[in-house]
Amino acid sequence: VKVTDSVILNPPCTAISSGVVEEGEADLNGLKFEVNDYVDIGNPTELMFSGDMSVSCWIKPNLLTGFQTIIADSDDGSATGWKLEINFVAGKLSILTNVTRVLQGSTTLDVTNIYNVIITRKFNGVSDWDYHMYLNNIAEGATLGNTQTPAAPAHIAIGRLGSVNAHYFDGLLKGVALFDKVLTSGDRAAILSEGEHGDVATLGISNLQGFYPQNAVGSTAISEETVNGNEGTLTNFIFTPSPWVPFV
Repeated sequence: VKVTDSVILNPPCTAISSGVVEEGEADLNGLKFEVNDYVDIGNPTELMFSGDMSVSCWIKPNLLTGFQTIIADSDDGSATGWKLEINFVAGKLSILTNVTRVLQGSTTLDVTNIYNVIITRKFNGVSDWDYHMYLNNIAEGATLGNTQTPAAPAHIAIGRLGSVNAHYFDGLLKGVALFDKVLTSGDRAAILSEGEHGDVATLGISNLQGFYPQNAVGSTAISEETVNGNEGTLTNFIFTPSPWVPFV
């Protein structure tokens, strides 16, 4: 059984896949996060970004309340290099650095929808940073500040606040890609066109330093598809039933 091509609806920012997905088809699976589940990436050199960077991922949130970290680089919560979260402001996305919210989303997410989320950070000079966020390649939100200098890179995790036991994500997540550059409009369009089940590592986008499909079944290690090979580790997941579920 195959999924038909993704249909992109704008607005609202929604990517919906039609068709039937069987659990055994790994490429069509995503990882289900609940309670205190997270994927630990750690602090590999290639992902310790101190300047320009971008992150892309596909999400289908289950809850829109509280602070929910999609992915973050943080060592103690107060010294956050960067964080992408669903926050308490009516289920909207935001980007934080240290404890400062530097960009607040404008779209209230819907738990029935799948979203491609991309964030970018550009270093212009001392205390001068540009932050942008895109839902399905549509610019999202308003900048709240660009003078906050990010904390030093420390520890990356998918689904919680870095190494901090807090702010866990609840929902489906897959296709996490990390770049040490600002993605262009063409890059973003290529990722969106590839779809939630696609392979970003095959698109030829430069400066890709980490790609975690999160679709493999039956292992506590999450494969990383670049030459860097910095695998992630499933932490706190319960394997009965499987945390890999159809991403629909």
